[in-house]
Amino acid sequence: MTDLVRIQRRVSKKHYLKTKRTYEYERLSLDIPKKYHKTIAPLLTQDFDVEVKLENDSVILILTPEKTFRHAENTPAKHGLKPLRQWSKNIKPQILFKY
Repeated sequence: MTDLVRIQRRVSKKHYLKTKRTYEYERLSLDIPKKYHKTIAPLLTQDFDVEVKLENDSVILILTPEKTFRHAENTPAKHGLKPLRQWSKNIKPQILFKY
């Protein structure tokens, strides 16, 4: 048996100029059925490129992980020093120069 989902349309309103004017925009969303939550949970932090196709009365959504440069944040330090967040609280910074 297939799962049924519905594309939901929501109109959001944003006020500006101290509520004198409003800006409206439309958002479309698709709820994921509960039985797929465990499968999708590891992907929640990723960004995806989206491609939508219409074929034979079907909508095909293709989500491809976006290539990012986040892997550069996790490179080991080349200078041999520990990053600041890993220093012990007992170590106090040294004053290198006195004026």
